[in-house]
Amino acid sequence: MGWTIERAMPAALILVLALVCWWLGRRTAARLRRGRHPETRLTTAAQVALLTNGPIRVAETTVASMLEREQLRADSVGRLYRTPTEPSDALSREAAELTGTGAGIATVLRGLVSGDTVRELIDDLTKRGLLVDGQALRRAWKWTAIEEAVLAAAGVAAFVGGLNGYVLISVLLPAWFAFAAMSRRRAARRIRPTDAGREAAEAAWPDQSLISGRTGSVAVGGLSNHPDRELRIALLRGLPATRRTGAAVAGVTGGFAGPAGYWAAGSGCGSGCGGGAGCGSGCGGGGCGGGNS
Repeated sequence: MGWTIERAMPAALILVLALVCWWLGRRTAARLRRGRHPETRLTTAAQVALLTNGPIRVAETTVASMLEREQLRADSVGRLYRTPTEPSDALSREAAELTGTGAGIATVLRGLVSGDTVRELIDDLTKRGLLVDGQALRRAWKWTAIEEAVLAAAGVAAFVGGLNGYVLISVLLPAWFAFAAMSRRRAARRIRPTDAGREAAEAAWPDQSLISGRTGSVAVGGLSNHPDRELRIALLRGLPATRRTGAAVAGVTGGFAGPAGYWAAGSGCGSGCGGGAGCGSGCGGGGCGGGNS
């Protein structure tokens, strides 16, 4: 039998419903990614660090701040030690506990990233609309995937029940949408700033009350952007080889100089680095690579 509107109607219905479900899922995701502008500006370097490069940048900034305030000291291989100076904020106190009588910087950073204080900071900025609500985003893509899978299953069932082959061909679109939605659901586990969060971070970068001194350089650019070359080399030596290599590459390439590169360079160098040269030569050349020989 030839093609008729009646024969193509079930397939067309599946295609239309698949497109509508996908559009609704994308609209919800776009709304969550936009976020909302905060009523107040950012007030701490840790907030700026979190919006700039995630939890690892918060941990790096905390260590840099404690070193600058002489609450910690570091040896030539990146091992940290407490000093008699007592920390005054929650992140610093947590770092001091992790350091104990002496600990490698990698151990302290890992502990801070998975600690309660960073989790509370993430929750706070998420509620303020500056970080993408990962739970809501995963839920949106989950329901999109379920709806598309139901449409695909309905098409297969209709074909098995005796409908023409058009309906089987139409199953390809919702099946692909279901796969894409599940892939995006997995990606939504990553902590990322909303558009409003990016704008808030960029607005805070020139604020000398937040971003100044060695701590400010690390908040914007990571450990590879630390202005003290000897200390930078020592700290990077204490990181695993993969982290050292990532930091060196990010330093040479200029890291994430601009909103398009948010969180793409790991612990790399940011716009606070002087053109990439200082960070690149410090941690990419003889600093990290040849410093261990």
